[in-house]
Amino acid sequence: MMKIPDELYDILKWVCLIFLPALSTAYSALAGIWSLPFGEQIPATVTVISLFLGTLLFQCGI
Repeated sequence: MMKIPDELYDILKWVCLIFLPALSTAYSALAGIWSLPFGEQIPATVTVISLFLGTLLFQCGI
């Protein structure tokens, strides 16, 4: 099992649990308002990446 410094863990945890889901939601909403391209694909991709990174991070935090 890989150990990472506590400070890095906290930053990555914030990115996975707060930033990426917020980014996905914001883009999805703005795409509908402003007719931005790929309004479904980009939020879905960001969500998958967030889940993937969160899963890896969870394994490092045990």
